[in-house]
Amino acid sequence: MTDAASGAEHPGFLPARFSPRVFRLFSFVVRRKIRGGFHAVWMTPGTREVLEGLEDVDGPLIIAMNHVSWWDPLVGILVHERFLPRHQLTAPMDSTQLVKFGFFRKLGIFGIDPDDPGTLTRMNDWITGLFHEHRRVAFWIMPQGRFTDVRDPIRTRPGIATNAVSNPEARVLTFLMEYTFWKDSRPELCLHARHVEPPERATTSRWHRRVKESMQAETDALAELVRTRDEDRFDPLVPPAANRTNPVYDLWLKVRGRRGDLEVAHRTEQRT
Repeated sequence: MTDAASGAEHPGFLPARFSPRVFRLFSFVVRRKIRGGFHAVWMTPGTREVLEGLEDVDGPLIIAMNHVSWWDPLVGILVHERFLPRHQLTAPMDSTQLVKFGFFRKLGIFGIDPDDPGTLTRMNDWITGLFHEHRRVAFWIMPQGRFTDVRDPIRTRPGIATNAVSNPEARVLTFLMEYTFWKDSRPELCLHARHVEPPERATTSRWHRRVKESMQAETDALAELVRTRDEDRFDPLVPPAANRTNPVYDLWLKVRGRRGDLEVAHRTEQRT
């Protein structure tokens, strides 16, 4: 096992110190925060089946996430805790930030220096060693490497392709997120997950192209559904909470048999 996989620290690299107890506790905090921050969490058709099918996978997973907002890591933890309880989570983070939030290491987060040429090798060694040691590991990674608008073309870094080539037993998936406002004061969170078919020849360049193309295709598919603004076309992971305007005004509306949310469906129908 390499130094990185065994837990030795290098300049710019901080290994994770995963603690199931800390992860469970933090997952509880994440669930409450997302419940309060969003009107609902929606999944596209087929996403639940993809995620539920991972529970029986007796091997490692590589999950490519898009990087849209500050919420992204918390969403990953929410989904991991819900659908991958038998897999250990691990994910990279800028080591300068991880130093500030050291307890993240107990969630499975390891630190890297994106500007260090040796980062890719150390990360690959760490992931490969972890896969061999624990088998059931889910490696969540944001190949874009920076915050990116969902309308921008997908551009990915080579790290995930290197990991896929080094670990042919791992299943690779894309996990896309989009945050949008519909008719509630709080945003909607929409999720979309799909398997990535391995290339016929598992080279780094072919894996890199396959992940990039898959992320772009699935990002477009998610956007198409989000633009419908139709809750009935989604599967709720966290169902919509009651629409609230103000406690007193909400009570007054209830007494009068009215609702506090905006009724805009009829106007949408008129335009179609």
